Amino acid sequence: MKVEVLYLPAGGSLKKVKIDPTSLDDCYELVNGGPLESVFLTATIHLFCNEEGKILNLPYNFPYVRDGKIVDHIHGDVFFCSLDSDGEISSLDESDEKFIYQKFAR
Repeated sequence: MKVEVLYLPAGGSLKKVKIDPTSLDDCYELVNGGPLESVFLTATIHLFCNEEGKILNLPYNFPYVRDGKIVDHIHGDVFFCSLDSDGEISSLDESDEKFIYQKFAR
């Protein structure tokens, strides 16, 4: 079964894509080859990026802001999703999608 996530390539625009949440290959493909790093944006929204984005000198994507302060910079392509009760990737609900579009639309 596939789920819908929001994909944000560095320098690009948000778009919905479907992935197999059990396939690491699908996830790696969206973050420039992996390894995956999960970042909590809110209690219900997760960001997945390439853990080595800065080391690999991947293109800059956006600043990571927590509590109103820039705490890091995200490099490379990312995707946004929710996690289900088992910690597996799942689709975002409508309000979470709206939040992401408000914060990350270019």
